Amino acid sequence: MFTGVFVARIDATRRTTVPALFREVLLKTQMNNGLVITNSLPVDCNGKIHQGLMIYPIKEWQQFKDRFEVANLTNNLKKSILNVILAPARECSMDDRGRIQIPKSICNNGLNGLQEVVLFGKGSSIELWNTDSWAEVECAYSDQYLNRP
Repeated sequence: MFTGVFVARIDATRRTTVPALFREVLLKTQMNNGLVITNSLPVDCNGKIHQGLMIYPIKEWQQFKDRFEVANLTNNLKKSILNVILAPARECSMDDRGRIQIPKSICNNGLNGLQEVVLFGKGSSIELWNTDSWAEVECAYSDQYLNRP
């Protein structure tokens, strides 16, 4: 299970290091045979849309896709998930230094080279966000939580 929040950098070739704790989880669960990286769901923060990336071990990605196929969703919602998350997904692997390369085709979420990013565990997956975008999203989530009825 992936837990924790970590700060890393994306280099000029769109590579970032997977935190050691996440690499340990991948090794212990024998899920280090490949990863899938794709867009996260967009988040609306006061009219400004933010989006990060999701990283799944291949086994978890297959389970996500299987649940999606049998989910009772409206046609529009299914199309949105298909277009935003499933279609752009790409397989990737870690190199021997624990780095992954973000595919150019999905590196349009404010995740251009030479910048700080935040990676955090979400149980069966990892999310990766531009630190500025994540700060705004986290603030909006906190406001929603504090202002709920």
